[in-house]
Amino acid sequence: MIVSVDALFSRNNKIGSKLIAKGTKHLESAIPETSHVSVLINKRWIHEATGAGVKVISYDLWKTIHTEVNRIQLSNREYQEIADQFRLIKDKNYDYPGIFFLGICIIPTFIGIPLPKKNLWESTNRYFCCEVLGYLTNKYYGMSAPCQILAKLLKDSNG
Repeated sequence: MIVSVDALFSRNNKIGSKLIAKGTKHLESAIPETSHVSVLINKRWIHEATGAGVKVISYDLWKTIHTEVNRIQLSNREYQEIADQFRLIKDKNYDYPGIFFLGICIIPTFIGIPLPKKNLWESTNRYFCCEVLGYLTNKYYGMSAPCQILAKLLKDSNG
C-alpha cells in the first residue's frame, strides 16, 4: 500500500520548545518560529523523537500538544518499507548528547560562524527529531535545526 509522507513542523508552549524556536530563529529569519519536526504518515500517524524517545502517536493526539507551523509533502512510499525502517529505531532513546552538541554549536552562529557539517556527539542508536526525519528520508539532519530543514524543503519544493 502506498502512503503519503509529510514532514510536519511545529512548536508548543513547553520551555524547551520556546528555547529552540527563539534560539534558532536567526538561522532562518523568514521561517516562522518552529521547534520540532516529525514525520506524518497517511495524514494520520506521527513518527517522531521527543524527550520520551522515538515513538508513533496519532495525529489527533499530537495536535493536543503541538501547534502546526507547516507541513511539506515528501515522496509517497510503500507503507511496509517505511514501517520496516521505522521499526529499527522505534523505542530508541532521545539523542541528548547530539542535541546538546547542536545547541552548543548554535551559540557562535549569532556572530556569523557557520554550523559544523557533522555532529561529533551524535549517537548511532539514539535520535532527536531532526535525526528521525533524516533517517526516514535518507538525508543527514544531525546538524540542522527544524527551521533550517523547513527552509530547505520549501526551497526544494519551489524549484
